[in-house]
Amino acid sequence: MFRAYTRLALLFAAIVLGLVYQLQGNAQFAIYLYLAAALLLASHLLFGNIWQAFTALRSGRPGLADHILGLVVRPTWLLPRPRAYYHFVQGMLALRTEQLEEGDRALQRALAGPLRSDRDRALALLNRAHIAYLQQNWSACRALKEEAEQLQARDLLIKEHLKKLNQALNQQGDARLN
Repeated sequence: MFRAYTRLALLFAAIVLGLVYQLQGNAQFAIYLYLAAALLLASHLLFGNIWQAFTALRSGRPGLADHILGLVVRPTWLLPRPRAYYHFVQGMLALRTEQLEEGDRALQRALAGPLRSDRDRALALLNRAHIAYLQQNWSACRALKEEAEQLQARDLLIKEHLKKLNQALNQQGDARLN
């Protein structure tokens, strides 16, 4: 969050200093400040602060992650990878508040984008599988679980969640047979 406000403060300072130089007749210096302001604005619009929100979410600070996502001007203006992570964080935050439909839609959009690692892709798939399980959509749950298993993410957390999901699906299958 600090970086977002720092970037905006630097943007404002570059514009103000550019105006000061221009009013003093030093237009050649003002041009460089305007260019710096344009770069800062472009970086804010194209990248946002998605990595900070993602880091806040991973470190267990969902409130901060939600606040940082709120600073994004338009998600559609983000480049593809930051946009995918925007939807990833948005989906995870929706799941924390038990908004299953919204969370599933956001995770679908995240999976459509270029997520950085198989670990993140597997997490999104497992969370979609969890949503399908809660909605008692067993076929979708199994399909999403199998897709997550195919990624072969070596993360212990993912392996643990896959194991729990397998056990839950097996218990559900046993309960239907009885």
